[in-house]
Amino acid sequence: MVINGEPTFIQLAECNNKPQYLSKIERPNKILCPADSIDSQNPLPYIFTSIEELEQYLEQAKKQTFDTLHFKVKSIFKKYVNAEEHHIVILSADTIYSYFQDKFSTVHYNIFVGDNGSGKNSLNL
Repeated sequence: MVINGEPTFIQLAECNNKPQYLSKIERPNKILCPADSIDSQNPLPYIFTSIEELEQYLEQAKKQTFDTLHFKVKSIFKKYVNAEEHHIVILSADTIYSYFQDKFSTVHYNIFVGDNGSGKNSLNL
């Protein structure tokens, strides 16, 4: 992520969940340096103006549950996607799930089928 214009690695310490800011990560045969910048392309890095701003977001995140996240994401989908409720539910769940893909061995994809003009493309996000 980028904090105060500087590329930085961040990890939460296992013992106390406090953020640790790293300018590099040393591995057995290489040293990893963060390459993100404000001008990074795909994917865009998370950008914060200061460590204090990031820590405010971390405090807010501690108060969230999967349920509160689901309802927030679902409300955004309802604002922009005109679809049946069960489509909105799976899209919301998939959005949250995408942040945990590294924990699962497989992922699924939503494929919407229907006649021409039925609105399939409006659901392909």
